[in-house]
Amino acid sequence: MIKQFTLIVASTLLVPFGAVPPAAAGPATADSAQQGTAVVCNKVKVTGSRVALREFAFTNAQVLRVVPRGTTLTSCGIEHPNGSGYTKCGRVGYDWHRVTTPAGRTAYVPATCVRAI
Repeated sequence: MIKQFTLIVASTLLVPFGAVPPAAAGPATADSAQQGTAVVCNKVKVTGSRVALREFAFTNAQVLRVVPRGTTLTSCGIEHPNGSGYTKCGRVGYDWHRVTTPAGRTAYVPATCVRAI
């Protein structure tokens, strides 16, 4: 029974929300295997005076770094966690931008504290 369970876990494919599983995308080719899944990233500018980059998309998550107004970040997605909203940078919001810190770590910033550039 344990070997069967291990086999099931090892063959499970985790697909990000909204992504197309490889089986649904059609047959794999050498080019598609090398390219992987394309992620669209956009630049955003911090509008709050001092904005916390958090480990998770929640107001009580650990602060990884604080960035000043005017800092440019790369946003590679928006998270919509279930739960209550927040008030950050003088506005009520629910969404968080998934960004990359200068150290290369994934972090989350409230959508109310950035604007697209």
